Amino acid sequence: MTESNNEKGNHVRNGKAFEWAVACALKDISSYEIIEDKHTLKPREYFSELQLSDQQSFYKSAERGVRHIVQKEAKFFSSGVGAIRFQSDSAGQSGDVRDLIISNGTNEIGFSCKNNHSDLKHSRLSDVLDFAKEWGLNESGCSESYWHEIHNAFSGIKQIVANEVNPTWRELPNKEQVYWNVLNAWASEILRCYGETQEQNALLCERLINYLFGSHDFYKIMRRDQSSVDIQCVNFRRKLTRPYAKFPTVIRAIDNLNGTQYSKTIAFNNGFSINFRIHNADSKLNTSLKFGIKALSLPSDQFYQQTLDVA
Repeated sequence: MTESNNEKGNHVRNGKAFEWAVACALKDISSYEIIEDKHTLKPREYFSELQLSDQQSFYKSAERGVRHIVQKEAKFFSSGVGAIRFQSDSAGQSGDVRDLIISNGTNEIGFSCKNNHSDLKHSRLSDVLDFAKEWGLNESGCSESYWHEIHNAFSGIKQIVANEVNPTWRELPNKEQVYWNVLNAWASEILRCYGETQEQNALLCERLINYLFGSHDFYKIMRRDQSSVDIQCVNFRRKLTRPYAKFPTVIRAIDNLNGTQYSKTIAFNNGFSINFRIHNADSKLNTSLKFGIKALSLPSDQFYQQTLDVA
């Protein structure tokens, strides 16, 4: 399904607005100050543009989540001195998925703020993007076999784009086949990056999980609706007080979820299962597709997760 530009714009604006609500809740609860710079401008602006009822709802959800985390990280907050800063949007491209970072001078805690979605990433595949290198899976990048497969998958689209005026995905007669060809090429390349030894396999799994979850530990605050907020702790590096997670070491399978949603699921050992759903990000036909990536299952004993009621 293709989102309209207005829908995508609203998702971005509401997400940024929720970041501001979380920062304000942190300031009110911890007495830490928000560092004002260019990265605060959009979150503040988008929050101010919300209706008053929505501002109150966003803040209420943020406050509920923040109070819970402050209780869990009481030692960190006990100093009473610190600062709250917003990350640049480009930080995610280098592996840091945190939206906010609070620092008390010696340590820091990061927050990822989500409004009504829990996707890990929205990565792209195209006939020019080298995902193996971009995701940190292989320093040499994608193989010749992958480029051959991906160019074949998009070849028909390139011809249509070259010869027709404003073609759309809706008009593409073999859209389903294109999706599956791209997905199959991607899955084959993931397996090509897989090594011949247990150590190489474990390294590939760690790199892939690092790409999906980020290179720093953090708390994720996900506002579901007006009545609930989800808290998740991602703690691979033991920087937080919640249970720490261990990287998977084996890819057990890459399976089609089903024949209609254009997705594949990577099943790892240690209880990790990640779904990669592909879709066209806009109506205009082009040689680029977008992933919606979600965790279907995570080891419950290693990921602290709570759903909190917002009274």
